[in-house]
Amino acid sequence: MPAASTSGRPLHERVAVFFDELFRLDPLRATATGDHRFDAEWPDMSEDGRRARLAFIDRWEAEFAAVAPEGLSADDRAEREVLLAELAAMRFADTDLREDRWDPLSWVYILGMGIFPILAREFAPLHARLASVAGRLEGIPRLLAAAQEQLQGHDGRPVSKFHTETALKQLSGIADLADEAVNAGVEAESADADVRFVLPRLRVAAATAKGALDQFEVHLREVVLPGAEGEGRLGRALFQTKMRHTLKSDLSPAEILERANREYVAVRREMIRLAREAWPRFLGDRPRPTAASAGIQEAADSETVRVQLADLLRAQGRRFGWRPAIHRMEPATRSRNRCRTSSDSSRSEANNSHRSSWSASRLRKRVVGSNSRCWCRVRARVPQEAGRRLSWWDHRLRWRWYCWCYRKTPRRPGFLSVSRLWPTRPHPPGACLSRDRKRMAWRKRLRYRKGTAQLRRSREKILSLRR
Repeated sequence: MPAASTSGRPLHERVAVFFDELFRLDPLRATATGDHRFDAEWPDMSEDGRRARLAFIDRWEAEFAAVAPEGLSADDRAEREVLLAELAAMRFADTDLREDRWDPLSWVYILGMGIFPILAREFAPLHARLASVAGRLEGIPRLLAAAQEQLQGHDGRPVSKFHTETALKQLSGIADLADEAVNAGVEAESADADVRFVLPRLRVAAATAKGALDQFEVHLREVVLPGAEGEGRLGRALFQTKMRHTLKSDLSPAEILERANREYVAVRREMIRLAREAWPRFLGDRPRPTAASAGIQEAADSETVRVQLADLLRAQGRRFGWRPAIHRMEPATRSRNRCRTSSDSSRSEANNSHRSSWSASRLRKRVVGSNSRCWCRVRARVPQEAGRRLSWWDHRLRWRWYCWCYRKTPRRPGFLSVSRLWPTRPHPPGACLSRDRKRMAWRKRLRYRKGTAQLRRSREKILSLRR
């Protein structure tokens, strides 16, 4: 594309032309910035594309350097300096650093940055975003062909073995993003004719992209990894230069580390002061750790802060339904493959849990609905004696959990609907309990918590399951 002439224009007009050319050259930067004209395109990562970027840098460095800073306002001077620094960072990335030559993980980042922001940000109707995702999925084979051509090492630096192994572990996440886009289209096609129109193209593009990803994985595993002898570390000089361009600062790594240590000491001192002041208020007459009880003063201070944070987490758990404990338990439960959702093969078992020989505790999993945040239940199964039926307090506990859950769960595959677990009057999809219903549910929850020894034993059992 021929360069636009900006001679004689004011600086702000030159900057507008600069960003227009930059976003055409780097569509990923445009997407991240909020310019969605090029959301269906990829940057040219071949050698021709690199030469085009260097020519762009040369031309605009000369353009901005020719502008005398003395005749500019303070804002224009700052803008000129920022743009020159950004151009220098781009030159460094395309001449000295060249991560695309020795770091396979950088290609995974490029793929992720090209697809995930379009799915995650609701800046446009779903059909427009899915069309952009389809365009980028269609361009993945060409992008990965450039990756196979470029991953040869650079200037005596061989391909990093560590980065190659990490890229092989993370590459499957790109295929998951393609599947996520298709699932989003499937969920919305019944209500949106535009989504229904773009869905066939999206399915074909996702299949094409996953095929190219499989081929790239084979290339990394069989061609790149056996010859990957690099360790991935940049070295002192290259690291200092990269840090200067990343932070846009002339501070050396040693100066940054010294500042970080100084700020750490100051923040730590303030945490200890606040923990000592808050101790009588929140922990009453409980003895505070001292140097005599803990051995040294540093250990006593650490224990003081730790106890205060633990008390704060317990208070949040009482307020929000033991959310910290649940979030600690969920990864462990998932690692043991005990979490099931309504999209699993065990849906009928989950819907008829009162007839099974399994007792169920509830984990809360954060999910994002159409335009809101909501909570749904995920089942963690704990084995019990064969043939054992749930007791009355198990059913009462279900009702307590239902009252605590603000009913805002979208009816879509992969989500566990509350109405499927608890036989209650169904609510329309996306409906919330009214204020009066919430107040009544809260009162019932308080009544249930106050009562009998059976309820106390049920609470102890749930806590033991969560541990």
